[in-house]
Amino acid sequence: MVAVPSCLIPFWTSYPPFGKCPRNRIKLRLIEFSAKAAWILVRGNRYQVLEEEFFKYVLAPHDAALLEVYGIGSADVAAGLQAIATAMREGLNSAIETVQKHMDSTYRLADEQGPRQVFPPVLQQALDLLEHSRTPGWLAVDATIRDLDDSGRADLARRFNELAGSLREFPRRWFLTCGDRVRTLLVWLFRDGAPLPHHDVVRQGELAALATDAVEAHVLCAPVTSDGRLSSAQAFTVKRPFDERADFDALRREATALKARTLSMGYDGDHVGPAVVGRNDPCWCGSGSKLKRCHGR
Repeated sequence: MVAVPSCLIPFWTSYPPFGKCPRNRIKLRLIEFSAKAAWILVRGNRYQVLEEEFFKYVLAPHDAALLEVYGIGSADVAAGLQAIATAMREGLNSAIETVQKHMDSTYRLADEQGPRQVFPPVLQQALDLLEHSRTPGWLAVDATIRDLDDSGRADLARRFNELAGSLREFPRRWFLTCGDRVRTLLVWLFRDGAPLPHHDVVRQGELAALATDAVEAHVLCAPVTSDGRLSSAQAFTVKRPFDERADFDALRREATALKARTLSMGYDGDHVGPAVVGRNDPCWCGSGSKLKRCHGR
């Protein structure tokens, strides 16, 4: 039984007249119950309300009735309630520990260096520069490059390197890629230090969208240094031109010619090589020269 300091029980309960009335005796028992419950809480976390000694105290007056009706004494009931309370506390602690372990494992996995996709150096450089610039539309271009299969990445890198090397002869070069489940991508390379002809790039992006029958074309622009490295990269999106435009017929004719020299890229292993271009057709690189006098030599 819990020892309760007398200071917790109001002094007026000890007056003789108080204990003679049955109603007052009930009040006295309630006061004693409240005092002992409060004292159990005051004693700290170890002595919570859900504690066997407290249940024994509450159920002791009903011991005979419990035995008669249920065949079990108050002490056994108190012990069972204490076992339930203990199991709940221990189960909660175990659940918290389990969740904490899973969270720690997740944090460790997130901190570790995960597997990385392998890209040719020029494409990896372009991806890094795009992430650094974060211009509007960079994520779409980033995803387009990352979605290519190994053959598509190799072809794209080869085109990058070929056109970057030809900037010694030409001030700017571009090429267009597309394919099944691959976004339309226009790559525009120009000499480092030269201004970007934004109007020309946008027009070429519109032609790219028409040539590939896409709603929009994603554009990657990158200046190239004298040693063939990309100095920066920016990306943006060009919408397909409306049919109501005055120059739409001219754009469509140019787009039809452009479609024949579009580099088709594969996705998830379904690689398709570049479209077949005749030796007298315009070169796919956009130089304006015939294929046989440019990259067909």
